[in-house]
Amino acid sequence: MSTSPMNINHRYTLGMIGLGHVYEAQAEALKHVPSLSIVALCDEDVSKRPHGHSLYFYSRPEEVLGDEGVDAVVVSVSNARHFAVARMCILARKHVLLEKPATETLAELIALYELADKCGVRLVVAFHASFALELKWYLESYSPNMDGTFGPLTAFKCGFYDPLISWAGESPHAAAIGGSWTNNGINALSVIDRIVSDLRIVDSRFTCPPGFTSSEIQATVDFRFPLQRVKGSGFGSIDTNWAIGRPDKHTTLFFMLSGNVITVNHSRQVLFHEAPDGTVKEVASFAGTLPRLVSDYIGVFTDFVSHLDRGTDNREIALRVHRYLYEARTKYNSIPHSPRLD
Repeated sequence: MSTSPMNINHRYTLGMIGLGHVYEAQAEALKHVPSLSIVALCDEDVSKRPHGHSLYFYSRPEEVLGDEGVDAVVVSVSNARHFAVARMCILARKHVLLEKPATETLAELIALYELADKCGVRLVVAFHASFALELKWYLESYSPNMDGTFGPLTAFKCGFYDPLISWAGESPHAAAIGGSWTNNGINALSVIDRIVSDLRIVDSRFTCPPGFTSSEIQATVDFRFPLQRVKGSGFGSIDTNWAIGRPDKHTTLFFMLSGNVITVNHSRQVLFHEAPDGTVKEVASFAGTLPRLVSDYIGVFTDFVSHLDRGTDNREIALRVHRYLYEARTKYNSIPHSPRLD
């Protein structure tokens, strides 16, 4: 059994299980987080082994877990394998950073947290979209003053779109990540969860045409939430779509009592303010700093280190966000649908 060398300049060593479409962003982000160091890589597809690296490369998760030089693992395998691989890692007494969505059911996620407690390790779910620089700026610089200047938030609209479905067919990547609500929906939920409290799902609509391996190619989920410091409730909507032909991710926040609108454009890493007279002004931009996914994962890994240092996890957030994710699907499935018209 090989043992990866410990790097004394880093506090925690990582094994990366699953070298998928986000691995390059993850690896680049880790260059900015000195407390973490990659010492081992793992993927069943050995052709994904990076050239020019001296890191240990394994083709099976069990091999990484037998490496005594690995303190923690980042699990980025296909969604359907998250539970089994994460469980295996926890039983091997490795801390786990698990890509979202963490599991296919809420019961599985609860079981993983219970097992992590029993084994004395930390399980943290990676919600990369919630660490976006433009969102962080809004929460730190704008949000604390909103009630005094704009009044309460009264509505929100999240649009999270990726071009994974076209007339040519379905992207191979689509099948591995489930569906537009499963993948993009949880990103949007992790963002809005940092802005709005006590969400209540009132309706959900999924587009699930035959002939696709994806669970859905489009979804719209509507919410209500209590207004702050005034009577009444607000309205929110999350829309996900893989068939609009372009990547576009944004969160629009409406302060209708004052007529102000804030748009957080995640794709462009820019934040806009629309005044009551319709004037639109860019108020913050992080474009041209680091690629969006890289900056997001810097936040993810920095947060992971913080949890490891403190012996904590993000289960409260993870369970709440996943509960919304699954409840939207349950609500859709519980609504009688019209028969197909041929």
